[in-house]
Amino acid sequence: MNPRSGDKPIIITQRAAALAVLGTQTLFLLAVLIDAVFDPTPEPGQLMASAAILLVSVALLIAYQHGWDLARPLDAVMLSVLIGALMPEPFVTMYAPVVLALPLAITLVLAGPWWVLGSGLTTLALLLVRAGGQGVYASPFTLSIYITILVALVIHQNVLQGDIWLRRQAEHHLRTSNDLLGKTLAELERERAHLIVTLASIGDAVITTDTQARVTFLNPIAQQLTGWDASAYGRPLHEVFTVVDAFSRVPLDIASLVLRMQRAAAIDGYPLLINRDGRETPIEDSSAPIRDSEGFTHGVVLVFRDVGAQRAADQALRASEERFAKAFHASPAALAILRLSDERFLDANESLCQLLGFDRTSLLEHNLLELQLYADLQQRAEVLNQLAMHGRLRNVELTIRTRSGSERMMLWSMEPIELNDEAALLSTMIDITARTQAETKLRDLNNRLEQHVAVRTRELRAARDRAQALYAITNALIQSDNLREALQQTVDQVSANVRANRAMIVIFNWETSSLRYCLHGGPGARANLPDVSFEELMEGLTGWAIRQRSAAISPKSVPDPRESPRTLLHRHETGVGAVVVVPLYHLGMVFGTLTALNRIYDPDFTAADIELMNGMAGQISIC
Repeated sequence: MNPRSGDKPIIITQRAAALAVLGTQTLFLLAVLIDAVFDPTPEPGQLMASAAILLVSVALLIAYQHGWDLARPLDAVMLSVLIGALMPEPFVTMYAPVVLALPLAITLVLAGPWWVLGSGLTTLALLLVRAGGQGVYASPFTLSIYITILVALVIHQNVLQGDIWLRRQAEHHLRTSNDLLGKTLAELERERAHLIVTLASIGDAVITTDTQARVTFLNPIAQQLTGWDASAYGRPLHEVFTVVDAFSRVPLDIASLVLRMQRAAAIDGYPLLINRDGRETPIEDSSAPIRDSEGFTHGVVLVFRDVGAQRAADQALRASEERFAKAFHASPAALAILRLSDERFLDANESLCQLLGFDRTSLLEHNLLELQLYADLQQRAEVLNQLAMHGRLRNVELTIRTRSGSERMMLWSMEPIELNDEAALLSTMIDITARTQAETKLRDLNNRLEQHVAVRTRELRAARDRAQALYAITNALIQSDNLREALQQTVDQVSANVRANRAMIVIFNWETSSLRYCLHGGPGARANLPDVSFEELMEGLTGWAIRQRSAAISPKSVPDPRESPRTLLHRHETGVGAVVVVPLYHLGMVFGTLTALNRIYDPDFTAADIELMNGMAGQISIC
């Protein structure tokens, strides 16, 4: 059921209902007391019943004050008992319909329909008991009227309660709706405040308009760029947000365009914002319609920002890129830009093309491996390892194979760069082939020079040693009065200077074919060696040197055909290796020999040793 228009809610407070019932009961009790005082024959138990009902009324009043909902219907029923049991005559007989209807009316106000039915039946039953079935109020007509009224009241009360329930439900829903509306409005207000704070805090300038392109909001950045404050609210957008093309100076109306096209848009080209003071600021912007959840447009939002610093930085970057490109392509060094992931050429200058023998288009279509530029793949592995460890390459020497197949020595460096958001390497190659060849030749010359110096040093050292040896021999021969001692010193000097294990000097007596002197020197001279006879010397290398009048040298471990078998056997038995024999002359005649001997495991004598011994022999011959 829906509440009828025009119905007003019936509101009876507990205090008012309690006072009304209590007042009614008080009046009935006063009537009972008056009747008891002036009636010589009061009904039995009237005073006791009155006192009991008075106590119950006080208890119900207290229950009302504590909010007990059952107090009202109980109070109405008690009133029915009061009227039916204590209402004095002649009121019952004279005013029977009124008496019967009074508790019903009060119960109708205080309680529900079933309580009305119970109250009415209770009053009727008590009156019938009192009258013993007699009296006007007990006539069929009165009873029929009473029952009709009772049923009508019950029906009316039921309908009335339904209307009241509907009104209460409507009031409840209205309160719930009002609460929900209040919460929704509060939430919208919080969202609006949050949106305002967000727009005020955003780094870009924000302006909003209504559907007539009038300004409704500017955040602090927009106020700063336009020069307008809150006084701009309600003004046409073109007065606050004045934008012209930087080159043509044509005004640009972006809000009207967005409202007309009903979609987001941006100003193309180079827009300039002219603020309130006439200062011009290059900007970038974007605009969009403001739509609600149902798609209705409520205005336009413009977001823009100052790009003056960015454009200056872009221009500086472009200028820097142009300078780099000019320096890159004009550089005499072989330069290239390689993609880090696969070593593919992204760019190359003319110097690199000439060095490798490829045109620029061919280089840009391939990588280092595809062009087979690495002469040694092991060097490529070392290059990749250096890049992985250090991220760059510094002055690494490696060999590159050109298109013609020739190999060139390069000094290669790479530095990491970023090109179009892609990791790349700036490669620098310096051809050091000529320098490497020159260094190789220089090293060879240095080696030869060192060898020559070493040979010459050895020669000078040998000459010095010979001079010192000759000086010592000469000095010993001159200063000594004993020829044998002088010859012994001489043979010791020979052994020391030619590094012989043993040296021997022999002076012959040709008249007797014998040995005048046979002196030994050197470390091997201390060994107990058998004496050598004149005949044995003549059969060996000594005899050959005397006959040939020339120095004789015989290497070790090689049988010398110039010696007799007996001499060879003696040489083998005594462990003699290399032998040098130099004849001693005086006035063109041989008078002796100077001999140097080594053991079988000692080195052979050299031509320098023969030269030194010839010099010593000359000194001995002079002295």
